[in-house]
Amino acid sequence: MAGKYRVAILGLGGVGAFIGGKLAAHYLNSPSVEVIFIARGANEQAINANGLTLVSSLGEQVVRPAIVSSNPSFIGPIDLLLCCTKAYSLADSLAPFADCITSSTVILPLLNGVDNSEKIRGILPGAQVLEGCIYIVSKLIAPGIVKQSGDFYSLHFGGAAAEGQLDAILSLFKDAGINATLEDDIVGKLWAKFSFISPVATYTSAHNISIGSILQDAGH
Repeated sequence: MAGKYRVAILGLGGVGAFIGGKLAAHYLNSPSVEVIFIARGANEQAINANGLTLVSSLGEQVVRPAIVSSNPSFIGPIDLLLCCTKAYSLADSLAPFADCITSSTVILPLLNGVDNSEKIRGILPGAQVLEGCIYIVSKLIAPGIVKQSGDFYSLHFGGAAAEGQLDAILSLFKDAGINATLEDDIVGKLWAKFSFISPVATYTSAHNISIGSILQDAGH
């Protein structure tokens, strides 16, 4: 592998900022891995000025990636793209960075839903696209500040693309202290999460309550 392995995170919300922050913290001075935040607006300005603050039950940590930018020309070619945008803005978010995606780029979506990989293949037909999902309670509470609630989260990924690279990607996560699992049946995992989130989100939205309130009230 010539040069550094370049990992970019697209979508610096609760998921992207947390996973990206863990990667940036571990690989800050790495001779072999470079972490890139694709951010814009107030988020880009705040992270460039003050770094990204990770808040969790373990305390606070300020991390700085190698690059924070919204300029595709400045970002350049990407080896692994973690796509953490909202599903409804997937096409608009990805399109500006098409020139950063090569035939060897691997894209891992970490969005709610079961058809995001298919959508990405439609937007970028030449890309190698995996399947992925994450269980986490995390939120961007201010530009450049992400808060994870609770002590548990888990990232799951897999798929037929990127043959020969899956174990290396798993090691990339594990070495950074990320609770990741390479799944033999990742599609089943996506459907399991979708089947859980759909009724819970509908119920909490309809009653304007949290899942904690449901669990505490026998009436719910």
